[in-house]
Amino acid sequence: MSDPIPIDFQAIFSRRPRVLVADDDWLTRDVMQAFLADSGCDVTTARDGQQAYRLAQAEAFDLLVLDVQMPFMSGLEVCRAIKANAATQFIPVIICTALDADEDKLRAIESGADEFISKPFNSLMLLTRVRSLLRVKRLHDELESRNKLLRQVLNKYVAEEVADTVLTDPERYLRLGGETRYVTVLFADIRGFTQFTERQTAESVV
Repeated sequence: MSDPIPIDFQAIFSRRPRVLVADDDWLTRDVMQAFLADSGCDVTTARDGQQAYRLAQAEAFDLLVLDVQMPFMSGLEVCRAIKANAATQFIPVIICTALDADEDKLRAIESGADEFISKPFNSLMLLTRVRSLLRVKRLHDELESRNKLLRQVLNKYVAEEVADTVLTDPERYLRLGGETRYVTVLFADIRGFTQFTERQTAESVV
């Protein structure tokens, strides 16, 4: 393994990205932790698949690096569980293992892994893939943040079901001009409302 190559992760995140490394071999675990930490990541380690899964459910990670052959839960089992959970399904997963046959790579892909790296890993290759997946995670987080803000705005004016419909296809439902439909409209007045608005602030009226 060559020396770590410094990467300015501040250009990707506004903070140090959080990475979970799970491997039952303490030497591999410690080496990868040191390498990624020196490269600008905050690294948490797990010694088996079950511990890795619990940590991934309890804490917010930007990336998981999993070995395949681990006690209690294999890396592929952890990956499948992570990808099956709506709260964690978009966390990128790298499978890093000594298994390098084509069928091993296929099993990793079928489990939902985003990348597959064979051991002994090349530090430049690992860091390049880490950086690429962290960019994807950042873009997803930004999109989720904007959708959350849009939902908060929409929910002030329309029912939640309508907001859900709008967000499924914003280009269709938010475009100028809208749609032409036959509708029934009921106009109703509130007695004394005009006088009420004259005496109240805009915030009170809303």
